[in-house]
Amino acid sequence: MAGDCSPQPYTDLVPSARSKVALLRFGEFELDVNGGQLRKGGVQVKLPPQPLQALQLLAENAGELLTREKLQKEIWSDGTFVDFDRNLNVCMAQIRAALNDDPDAPRFIQTVPRRGYRFLPHVDRVMAGAFPIRWIWLAAIAAAGAVLAVYVARHGTGPQAPAARVMLAALPFENLSGGPEADEFIDGLAEELMSQFGSLAPARLGVIARTSVMRFRRTHPGIREVGHDLGVDYVVEGTARRSGGRVRVTARLIKVMDQAQVWTSAYELEGAEAFRLEQEAAAQIAAGVAGALFQDHVRRQGRFHAVNRDSYEAYRSGRYLQDKGTRADLERSIAKFDNAAKLDPAYAEAYAAMADSYV
Repeated sequence: MAGDCSPQPYTDLVPSARSKVALLRFGEFELDVNGGQLRKGGVQVKLPPQPLQALQLLAENAGELLTREKLQKEIWSDGTFVDFDRNLNVCMAQIRAALNDDPDAPRFIQTVPRRGYRFLPHVDRVMAGAFPIRWIWLAAIAAAGAVLAVYVARHGTGPQAPAARVMLAALPFENLSGGPEADEFIDGLAEELMSQFGSLAPARLGVIARTSVMRFRRTHPGIREVGHDLGVDYVVEGTARRSGGRVRVTARLIKVMDQAQVWTSAYELEGAEAFRLEQEAAAQIAAGVAGALFQDHVRRQGRFHAVNRDSYEAYRSGRYLQDKGTRADLERSIAKFDNAAKLDPAYAEAYAAMADSYV
């Protein structure tokens, strides 16, 4: 179709290399060769198949001039009847938009007038089936050093009484939709939240068992009453509304002592699989709650390392991806942990988790 960079079935650009190279990394982006995805910071950047093919071809030949004729031959078969020049221009515009590249001051794609294009940045190639050993050792060494530094900073060189754990209770969320479908989702979300909260930092955070909080499901008690009955410092409560495959969840973290709202956030999720929605909602809520909770406790106690909230959210997102276990998700988790460590260089857990993903 003239004037349209229309989707075509994905085909190998460089078949002999495709079986060996798993990822192409440049700047803040990575191109998953086998999965056919462009990602930035572990998050997919949507790009149609033909621009993806063109981007891969450019990245594989970084620094070299690729003529318009070469690109046309690789992207469109001989039997395709389209306006090649116009379609190639559209493809390049789509790539530049995805990379946020300015054609007048390019960081990624340089136009060579009347000849073709050149890919400017250095490209790192990650081979399929093997992660760089150097990165594994660097991550492990960094993790060990960070753990030691944080331990000394927290405990000093002599004996010290351990800090008391923060106690948390997650109340059943209120069903704003009515009906059994939303009730089932809320029950599943409660299970996921218990799992997420329980794995955060057992030595620092105690979580009340779900069976102990279920008696509050229909009674809607006050925060002070919940805190007194369960002996907790903080309470998580919220609402959920589900309609078909769309879910909106609102969560709040309340401090029992003064009933102040420490944190709140709302999440909009879509998908047909309830289990996946429960996992995603719970992971996002746990990340937000944990970051806010430990920040607040640090201000009051001065006992824990004050984890940067954005760093902790990146860490929790990385753990969620890591638990999924696929190669693509492990690669995305590494980007999340790397970001967490950059945001908070003293955050030992981020380095250790990064090492786990490499291994």
